[in-house]
Amino acid sequence: MKGKTVTVGDITAEPGTIAKGYIKVAKKFDATWYTLPVMIVNGIEAGKNILITGGVHGNEAPGPTAIIQEIPKLDPSRMKGTVICVPVINIEAFEIKRRENLIDCVDMNRASPGSLDKRLTHKRLYFIFEEILPKVQYFLDLHNSGDRIDVLPMGTTRKGAKEDMLDFVMTEGLDIIWEGGIGEPGVLFRDANDRGVLTCSVEIGSVEWQRKVIQNVLKCQEIIEGEPELPNEYRLVVGAPHYSRHGGFWFPKVKMRDEVEKGDVIGSLYDIFGELIEEVSATHPGVVCSIRHYPETNPGNELVGYYEVVRTIKR
Repeated sequence: MKGKTVTVGDITAEPGTIAKGYIKVAKKFDATWYTLPVMIVNGIEAGKNILITGGVHGNEAPGPTAIIQEIPKLDPSRMKGTVICVPVINIEAFEIKRRENLIDCVDMNRASPGSLDKRLTHKRLYFIFEEILPKVQYFLDLHNSGDRIDVLPMGTTRKGAKEDMLDFVMTEGLDIIWEGGIGEPGVLFRDANDRGVLTCSVEIGSVEWQRKVIQNVLKCQEIIEGEPELPNEYRLVVGAPHYSRHGGFWFPKVKMRDEVEKGDVIGSLYDIFGELIEEVSATHPGVVCSIRHYPETNPGNELVGYYEVVRTIKR
C-alpha cells in the first residue's frame, strides 16, 4: 500500500521523499526565531511511523552525531513507513556543550510535556508533544549521561513497563535494560508513553552503538530492510546511580560490567591534599553500568551506577 503525505509544521514530505526544515517555536527580540530542526524521511509504502530525537541535553553529542550519520542515508524509495527526527532539540544548550541552556536553565528531560505559557524549554517540548508525537506510534530518545561519565550501552524503559514496551526496548539490541531510569517527573519517553506511544531511550557513549540502535529499531519495525543484530539474552536491571556525599577527587575501583556485592569498595574520594575523605561501598549487589571518569567531583555528582538484575529475558 502506498504511503501517505506527512506534514510537520510547514514541512511536508510526499511518499518516497525526504523533507527538511524548521518548526518556529518563539520569536526573538531581533525578529528571528527559536526553532526546532526537523527531518522527515517518508517511505514510498505505508508502514510504521517513528520519532527519533537527540540533543535533549546539550552535553550529549553521540545521539545527534549518530542521527546525522544514519538518517540522511535512508532511501525512502525502499522504506515502509516514516522516520521523523529532531537531531538536536536543545540547540542553545548544545552550542555551549551544557546540559541545560543558559536562557532558562531548565533540564529539558524534566520538563515534558511542555507548554507555550512557560519557558523556552517548555515551548520546544510543546511542539514535540503536540505537533510530532500524534503522528507516530514509536519514539526513540537518544542519551549518553553527559561528557564526564562513561556508560555501558543500555536501553531504558519505564518502571513496570508492559510487555509491548519491553518488546520495543529490546529491538534496540542492547543486552542491559534499565527499568525505571530516573524517577523524577517530566521525563520525555515516559510522558510520551502516557500518551499511547511506544517509547524507549538509551544511555550510550559510543556513536557507533547509537548508530546500531537506530538501525536495529528501524529493521525490527520493518521500516527499512535487513536483519537486526540482537542479543540472545537481556538483563533487566533496577536502581539509581550513587551520588557523591562530598566533593573531592574520585578514583573508581571497578570496571564496566563488574559484578559487585553489598559491602564491596567501589571507589574512593580524596581531598586536594591527597587525604582520604571516604571509601564508597556498594549498598546492594549489582552490575556496574556507569562510571564517572572525570576525577574532580562536587557534592551530589554521580559517581557510579551499579544496578541490580531483577529479570533475565531470553529471545
